[in-house]
Amino acid sequence: MIRAWACGILLIGGFLLPLRAKQPPPQPVNINTANAEQLQQLPGIGPARAAQILRLREKNGPFRSVEELRALPRLSEKQFQQLKRYATVSPAAPPAKAPARR
Repeated sequence: MIRAWACGILLIGGFLLPLRAKQPPPQPVNINTANAEQLQQLPGIGPARAAQILRLREKNGPFRSVEELRALPRLSEKQFQQLKRYATVSPAAPPAKAPARR
């Protein structure tokens, strides 16, 4: 038997387990450079949603703004508002230039 209470306790087979909300990341996550594990630090982002973000980035190139995450399927306005505070975008590092030949 599984039961959850609003006070944050989960009962599974007679054992009481505390439910903990995911802690937001200590620093904003750059959605242009983050891997799946790093993306999952964002509120509301699990493995499936992280994979969607990576596919969107691979398909369309680097994000120009966090607002582009609105293109994710089934991302509600509330979910977007929760995660946008912890997401950032910065351009990918430019490729290193080869040293000049003499």
